[in-house]
Amino acid sequence: MTEKEAKEFVKKGKSFATKSLLRWKPDWDSAAIEYEKGAQIYTHISKVAEAKDAWNLAAEAHANAGSLFLSGKAMDQLAQLLKDQKDVKGSAEAYARAAKYYFDDGKPDRQNEALQRAARTIMPVDAETGAKFIDEGITCLERAEKHHLTGDLYPLLLQCYLKDNKTQEAIATIRRQFVSFKAMGNGKGIARGMLEIVIITLTQGDEILARRYHDEGEKELPDYARNEEWALAADLLGAMERRDEARLKETLKDPTFSFLNVEICRRAKKLKVSGGAPSPQGGAGRGAAPAPIEDDER
Repeated sequence: MTEKEAKEFVKKGKSFATKSLLRWKPDWDSAAIEYEKGAQIYTHISKVAEAKDAWNLAAEAHANAGSLFLSGKAMDQLAQLLKDQKDVKGSAEAYARAAKYYFDDGKPDRQNEALQRAARTIMPVDAETGAKFIDEGITCLERAEKHHLTGDLYPLLLQCYLKDNKTQEAIATIRRQFVSFKAMGNGKGIARGMLEIVIITLTQGDEILARRYHDEGEKELPDYARNEEWALAADLLGAMERRDEARLKETLKDPTFSFLNVEICRRAKKLKVSGGAPSPQGGAGRGAAPAPIEDDER
């Protein structure tokens, strides 16, 4: 396989994509096949710029032929090539384009996989862009009422926001997932999410807001109060409010933490009681009634 052969395949592909006296309309299927042959050779001989152009031409030709799934596959191939070349941004963008083709082709499961690859590729260097990719995918899946396919995307989105220290966006993401949990009848997921919200807020040093989230969760989300996560959150709050380091350490040994988001679990393990006098709301522990809310402002 040589560069000359690759050029010939791409040239032939362009001829199929062009009208002529003997061809009244482009033959997009044949064009896509020739473009892919050229792209594969360029990829094999590490002609990255040429391979990128050929894969893009192949994807466009497949789309014009109505083969959106094959367009997605072409973008997957390009994404892998760019990833091997350490072009993180280019790789993630190619995966995102693949995801769009898969969604337009009515294959949200493949879209889900492509978006996860896009996010994991870009997250180490650009968490904000990773969050953008995932948010777009979740929105598409929820509009299509494919809630069961969002289960792997939400933790990734949450991880992006936590990596960027965007705690309010992280909390909003957890609350947003409650809609999908309710649609699937997943009360346990809601309970874990509320515990994660309490932990995130405590790690920001805001015990009052954490208590408020906990109390509101009990009132608004019956699934929260029915699960062990409510009691565990109450124990955490009680230990923090009473400045009880021993109780906090004992609470953090609970195996329930291992089922939470990895980053949130890591942050929980670093919780320390603050100095000063115990909070006036202190004392609410496992099985105790939550402290009253003084006002409705957050």
